[in-house]
Amino acid sequence: MARDSFFSRIQSWFSGSFHGRYLAYILAEIGKHHPRIIRDLICTSCGLAARSLPNPVFVPEYTFQGRMGLRRADMAVFANRDDEEPIVLVEIKYRDKLIPADGVRPAQLSDYEHWCASVGERRCLVLSRETLPSNGVCTMTWTQAARVLRRREKDSDLVKALIEHLKEEGIVMQNIKTKPLIGFFKRLLCAPNGSGVLAGNLEGPQDFARLLGNVKLLSARFNADFKAAWRQAGEKHNKADDPAGTKDATINFTVSPRLDTALKSSKLMAADGSINPKALNGGSVLVWARHSLGSGNGWLRVGYGFRIEIDKSVNHEKAHLPKTYFRVWATGHEFSGESMIFSEEKLSSFELISSKAEDAVDKLDTLAGKHLHAALTKLKKTPRKLTPKQKTAVGLLIKSIGKKQPVAASQ
Repeated sequence: MARDSFFSRIQSWFSGSFHGRYLAYILAEIGKHHPRIIRDLICTSCGLAARSLPNPVFVPEYTFQGRMGLRRADMAVFANRDDEEPIVLVEIKYRDKLIPADGVRPAQLSDYEHWCASVGERRCLVLSRETLPSNGVCTMTWTQAARVLRRREKDSDLVKALIEHLKEEGIVMQNIKTKPLIGFFKRLLCAPNGSGVLAGNLEGPQDFARLLGNVKLLSARFNADFKAAWRQAGEKHNKADDPAGTKDATINFTVSPRLDTALKSSKLMAADGSINPKALNGGSVLVWARHSLGSGNGWLRVGYGFRIEIDKSVNHEKAHLPKTYFRVWATGHEFSGESMIFSEEKLSSFELISSKAEDAVDKLDTLAGKHLHAALTKLKKTPRKLTPKQKTAVGLLIKSIGKKQPVAASQ
């Protein structure tokens, strides 16, 4: 009989719109029994020394004074048990976003900034699925938080359960087993005889789903940039260009098989018109994210992802891992096919997107930002038939993504 996880049962206690609330209670509960674990998380994310929180107390649902009224933080962190005011406020974003200004109340982040500015020692931390602009507050993704918590998961079953729950929900970057994933790819692209395809490989599809989830998390780093650029461009130009605007990146994959040219053409196809499995001779899998800047006759798409080369010789051993590339492209109504903007860079190892994905997330973020910035810069410099709104949006993206990159970005 299927059993729900502990955290799935806890989640039902709260409204679906208050994920941050139940996670705050869980973090506070961990902090109650293991204060050093949550103190390490807070200090790491906020740049505080451990001595700043000598006897920390963690209080969920704390009401504080914002710019124009009261606002509720998901959790407050007090440095000592007898302190009257907290030193850190924590806002937890699970799948929801920071609340913008609504004409009556200021933006949620603005209230936190106001609270921090009122006393110099104060900090605010936003824990979120995707990378957020700092704007005077401390930010940490759940992937980064899980990395800190993992150091102490042996000390607390609750910490271990929290990390597993975040993985199940697709909120953190996950390591992926290479053997079942490669076996799954070979099942799609290689002839079944002698190719090392794993029989009964039930883990392979699950690991492939995790890979798609990791690409989704990678794209979350840039979702806010694309949305903000399109919105700001619409303020300068005709918003009716694309009333729907741009949303989170689309996540998908493409399988490109190769056929064995040594076979007679009559043997390449099966009787039902499909490809004869025995004719498969490897190929590639592209897992990708794609952002939209306009639709209809003037559509424009910017995509990026990982291309994995598969043939019958690849396996999970280091010397035989699949060749893996980071690919970025830009294409539109006036420049598709061979005229699209396109580039690739080979990764040092397939493990960066599989068995070492958790530790490689910062490298992959930097790599994606570098190539996206280069592709957008080329798009701006190359004569293309873009709408004025698209030209403005591309210029804004170059600035915002460029600010995230180190002086010398490298893999």
